[in-house]
Amino acid sequence: MKLHPNAVDLTGQRIGKLLVKEVVAHGRRGNLWKCVCECGNTEYTAYSGDLRSGRIVSCGCWRDSQEFADTKVVHGGRRQNKGETSRTYRAWQEMKRRCDNPTRENYRWYGGKGITYCARWSVFENFLADMGECPPGLELDRHPNNRGNYEPGNCRWTTHAENCANRGGRFAKTS
Repeated sequence: MKLHPNAVDLTGQRIGKLLVKEVVAHGRRGNLWKCVCECGNTEYTAYSGDLRSGRIVSCGCWRDSQEFADTKVVHGGRRQNKGETSRTYRAWQEMKRRCDNPTRENYRWYGGKGITYCARWSVFENFLADMGECPPGLELDRHPNNRGNYEPGNCRWTTHAENCANRGGRFAKTS
């Protein structure tokens, strides 16, 4: 099949994991190309604009790879293991939500009572440097002062049972 007028010939070019083989159709979006992916998928097609812009770089296999997950790591722990968010990042994120977001159900026990986190911990890397990685099976706890803010010296990683036992300040009446 002939190329669309004014089109760039992509035949034989490698774009990401795709090797462009031939034009198979013309459409409103330009030429449709048959591609072979490194994973072995030989029936993948993509439009010229998607290939040239870098929007399409594989048949989809790359999104499921650890290599892709590694490119999406944000804040030093946002994504790990094929897109799963790290326990430490989730704990930090939930701490911020409890203190900052009035639409959260548990905001009334935290931000609603004036509990906040230190300015240093508004950045995940600082939280990680101070607290370290969250060990499996543990969660973030304010201790020794359960009425205090989230900050170095007043937080620890603890079991759920220990955390529940440390709720005296949460349900106590405040004057």
